[in-house]
Amino acid sequence: MKTTLTIACGASLFLLSFAVPADQVRFGVKEKAKLSKVFEDEAKFHSTSISVEIDGKDIEGAMDGLKVSIEESSRIEVSDVYGAPKEGKPSTVKRSFDKLTGKSTQNVELPPQANHEPIEESKERSSELEGKTVVFTLGDEGEYKAAFEDEKGDAALLEGLTEDMDMRGLLPDGDVEADKSWDIGAKVFYSVVGTPGGDLKLKSEDDKDDSTKFDEELRNNVEGSGKGTYKGTRDVDGHKCAVIALHAEFKTNGEREESDEEGPGGTMAMEISYTIEGELLWNLEAGHFQSCKMDSEIGLKVTNSMSMEHGGESHTQKRVTEFEGEGHFKASLGE
Repeated sequence: MKTTLTIACGASLFLLSFAVPADQVRFGVKEKAKLSKVFEDEAKFHSTSISVEIDGKDIEGAMDGLKVSIEESSRIEVSDVYGAPKEGKPSTVKRSFDKLTGKSTQNVELPPQANHEPIEESKERSSELEGKTVVFTLGDEGEYKAAFEDEKGDAALLEGLTEDMDMRGLLPDGDVEADKSWDIGAKVFYSVVGTPGGDLKLKSEDDKDDSTKFDEELRNNVEGSGKGTYKGTRDVDGHKCAVIALHAEFKTNGEREESDEEGPGGTMAMEISYTIEGELLWNLEAGHFQSCKMDSEIGLKVTNSMSMEHGGESHTQKRVTEFEGEGHFKASLGE
């Protein structure tokens, strides 16, 4: 019996000495390193139903034959120079906003009886942050403070900016093994596919003044769940990369006042739902993302409400437009 136990113990020690350690997926960019990053996002929607209510009564057929389609796209290019690492984060990040552009197009197809060509409206979006450099400094409480490198610039442009454009929030907390999963907050996913870098002030000339507040409301109201699953490693352009499968399901909502100089104003409420599948490739040697892709199925519901006076009486009108759509997000390293 003793001999059997000795052999068993010896075999266990032998196997342990040759055990394969769990992989570590960590942020580890060295001090003074510079990374250029490109984020591309596009989404397409088409209306599936449009209904109208006046004074709470559904007006059947009011929108028959009306179709609306929307396309949104953006391209964000930044260059980051990193300070010394501190507790898994860079102590400073000097970020140059190299290119911040976007475009939105809305196409309205009128009913045949209207005898009118489709109406299309396109808007180019830009940001006053383009061409500027912002320094993020890590404080004692673990929060970053943003300031212009030359201390010159509109302080309002700094509001809502976030330091993490490395997608660190998608990483596991500890060691990982093949097919091991971990929870990822829905707000982390939204911060990547919705607003990488926070509020970059991408606007068209006629955007509403309260669009920043509305975008913040959408970010704050995110609810849902997500997860990452480690799928081993893959060689990408000579780099050993961790492969992380991504999945998330979440929703958000927001509301804002709508003003119209030519008529009565009202409110616009928006509800958005996402189902996301994607993949993150993480460069294990350099300690930063190599690339990331996420595809989304998106549901969108827009409710426009307004009150009006007619013939000395008050009336309410509500229009509800529901959309289906898809989104595609891609992050890569620039040159």
